[in-house]
Amino acid sequence: MVTAFLLTLLTAVAWMDGARAAQPAQPVEGPITLVPGAVVTYLPGVSGFSVEVQPGWAFLAIGILTFVLVARPWRAWARREQGTALPVAGTGG
Repeated sequence: MVTAFLLTLLTAVAWMDGARAAQPAQPVEGPITLVPGAVVTYLPGVSGFSVEVQPGWAFLAIGILTFVLVARPWRAWARREQGTALPVAGTGG
């Protein structure tokens, strides 16, 4: 999740730098190519500018994928299908 956050942050900064270089008079909105579903909005103002980043669905997908890879739920399903019980601590087997 931290990697996805940093990737989103760095690509949003690069996108914002390009938007600032164009010096738009009105708000500009666009997607971040490397982070699916993420959208950046650049809003020019009188005393500066503001940037809004919407992370999209990439964080949720990475969180679910990480949970599945770490929890390995398929191991519990395989044990149930084979009918083997989990060993009890202290019984030697």
